[in-house]
Amino acid sequence: MKHAVGGFLVCTAIAAAFIFTAAFLAGCGEKDAADEDDEDAAKEEVASEKKKLRTVFNENARRSRATMECQSLYTAIVAYEGEYSCWPANIGSSDALVSGDDYIGMCKILTGDNSAKKVFYEAGGYDEKTGILDPWDRPYQVVLDGNYDNIISENSIPAVKAVNKVAGRSGQNLRKKAAVYSFGVYEDDKIANDITKLAEEKKLVTSW
Repeated sequence: MKHAVGGFLVCTAIAAAFIFTAAFLAGCGEKDAADEDDEDAAKEEVASEKKKLRTVFNENARRSRATMECQSLYTAIVAYEGEYSCWPANIGSSDALVSGDDYIGMCKILTGDNSAKKVFYEAGGYDEKTGILDPWDRPYQVVLDGNYDNIISENSIPAVKAVNKVAGRSGQNLRKKAAVYSFGVYEDDKIANDITKLAEEKKLVTSW
């Protein structure tokens, strides 16, 4: 009888130890799985942050390039006017935005398609069908002083008005022969139509 009881107790102890070991191993497995999930989540978060940083870096690089090209294009236009005493585009006698075929023609002239074959602008994003493109693959916006008074009227050009409003100098005209700007990056066309919002969000890139 004693032997039977002793055997029973031993078996019970062994079974309990087995159950404990199995439970412990299962718990370790669950912990390892949880650790792996946490590690994967951490990796995804790091990858997401790196992607954001790359996006910011790329946009900053585009903005820097756009600023340089706006200024270079402005310099090229003024240099052409200084040499030929006329603008490289057909406009009226008032400040006007050069667009469409006039813009494409102006870009051709500035990049060497003129009587002297002189290059006024070394275009980085030039396309014969669309003209000089900004880093977001859109044509630059170019405004010329049609009456040659060396002033771009704030009231005639929304971009000048928007920049002035944001800078707290509303009512001031731009004392330049020309103005060049880019809409910069924007999420959709609705924002592009709100040039003041672009200026407020510092997405508008200008030559002035």
